[in-house]
Amino acid sequence: METTIVTSQYPALELKNVEKRFENVIALQGLSFSVEPGAFVAIVGPSGCGKSTLLRLIAGLEATSDGEIWLDNEDVTEASAGERGLAMVFQSYALYPHKTVRENMAFSLKIAKRPKAEIESRVAEAARALQLEAYLDRLPKQLSGGQRQRVAIGRAIVRKPKVFLFDEPLSNLDAALRAETRVELAELHQRLAATMIYVTHDQVEAMTLADQIIILNAGQIQQMGSPKELYNEPKNAFVAGFIGSPKMNFVSGTINEGVFQSTDLSIPGLGQTASGAITLGVRPEALMLADSDKGIGQIEVSIVEYLGDESVIHGRLADGTPIILREKGGVELNTGDRVFIDIENVDALHFFSPDSGERIVRSPKTPNKG
Repeated sequence: METTIVTSQYPALELKNVEKRFENVIALQGLSFSVEPGAFVAIVGPSGCGKSTLLRLIAGLEATSDGEIWLDNEDVTEASAGERGLAMVFQSYALYPHKTVRENMAFSLKIAKRPKAEIESRVAEAARALQLEAYLDRLPKQLSGGQRQRVAIGRAIVRKPKVFLFDEPLSNLDAALRAETRVELAELHQRLAATMIYVTHDQVEAMTLADQIIILNAGQIQQMGSPKELYNEPKNAFVAGFIGSPKMNFVSGTINEGVFQSTDLSIPGLGQTASGAITLGVRPEALMLADSDKGIGQIEVSIVEYLGDESVIHGRLADGTPIILREKGGVELNTGDRVFIDIENVDALHFFSPDSGERIVRSPKTPNKG
């Protein structure tokens, strides 16, 4: 399906200090961000953080309590859902069970009284883009979950919306089908070059699909950036712990004269990092098993997950702090074994304020350990 891209000096979508209140509960507070035309933006965060509420505000299904929503440099804050030129794909597919795939995809265009030839052309284009041509005369009950989701996406495509909105569209699929459909979505975005806003609880979906990710917590934006930026330069401990699987390890301690010290860990060579109480953050892939006592500390093994090309080792420091590391290939370890751990490079470490949780940036760039 070919789409002519019209460049614009304006964002496809812009939110200006948007808030949403339900009686005495503030669901969203002070949200401001913009989305460039053709971008794929994922919205992630824990349950109850306001992801779906935000999507409904953009769609016009909920009214804002404060702030403004702009589409293509037009204030649509007070506009109805039907006036915004958006298309939403829901988790539940929401297909008409008595209508064929063709009829489901054409339904909104018929309601809009579009010419028959135009409807047939748009449905045919969407069916080709989604590889649904062989299923156009089938009912939804004759399709797999992945095929039904493609029909729901096709129903959105035929409307040629300004922005596509996805509300956890893959959550009803099994793991294998979810991975397959994720690839199809990425390819579809490339073909259409359309602006897409995608709400998900699955950070893998967000990291693999999105150009930009918005991380919400308690109704506020914690950080917005590319997957690489969020992974390598998290703004705070919440973002650092939310992005990455398994999640980042956190160890409380102190730092003095370039040495991090906790009850069980000692890491020298940190350069000019702030002194005093601090929280160390280190990702599992930045840790490794060490020979004898040459590492930064020791853990007691709790469990080992063998995943074929790698093993995920769960353990604890003596004070009970959980530690996870990833090792290539299989490892011969048992519950209760005590092993030494190390890091390859101190630049893989992150440090956070124990009070605010904000990331502390080291300066100048530190040298390799040793």
